[in-house]
Amino acid sequence: MSFLCSRAGGRRARSGGSYCVKCLRLRVFALICACVAALPAAGFCSALLSPDDLKTIKPQYELFLGAAAELLVQKGLLDVSDRSDWIDFQLADYIRNGGYGTIEIMYNPDILASVEEDEMALRISADIQTGSLKLDTLRAFNQGASSLPGLPLDAALITEDGEPVECAFRWSATGGMFLIWDSYSSSPISMGASIISGGELVYWSDDPAGSERETLTIEFVSLDTNETFGAYSLELISDGARWSVGEDAR
Repeated sequence: MSFLCSRAGGRRARSGGSYCVKCLRLRVFALICACVAALPAAGFCSALLSPDDLKTIKPQYELFLGAAAELLVQKGLLDVSDRSDWIDFQLADYIRNGGYGTIEIMYNPDILASVEEDEMALRISADIQTGSLKLDTLRAFNQGASSLPGLPLDAALITEDGEPVECAFRWSATGGMFLIWDSYSSSPISMGASIISGGELVYWSDDPAGSERETLTIEFVSLDTNETFGAYSLELISDGARWSVGEDAR
């Protein structure tokens, strides 16, 4: 299977036996299939990837995006100043479309200027008492234009050595509700305005027409003492149609 496709004014053009590239398109389906093959074997294997599957292979996918971005920069298809935004755009496509998507870049310095906020990932880092919070989400979320059950919230607490801190995550919100994905029924389950998770992917949903702003808070709870040893808050702002993460978190 070839990962490279070229277009020039709707026609393929050759120069010296090589493609004159108008856009570089990398199909990620084969990458996902290879990653799925590495997942633990089970008695039943669904043809669809669950949120838990995507969370498992996301680190490898991020490495792939980094390597792809470097290649695009080297070939002059991507400006180095746009490298980080391009990765965030592609990571959001991965999150929003369940791992199935197209990675595309054109000779257009303004390609990212037309991208909507809900098409961009947001990777938040914050220092907590015993480590560093890594929170992956979207810059904005429009429920009507997404197949996701809510704004995705993928949190991890990491030590300076890159090891996960053993703790529970207590999520709470001033409005709306949290949801988790049930792999058995392949559907989201509403958990209310608060939830305690062990690090699995959590979603949050609320009608943006019903409120101007809401605050999501994640507290880190010791598994030994059940005491809270840190917290982080995320402000969400509504424009009536979608939720956007506050500027303080960007």
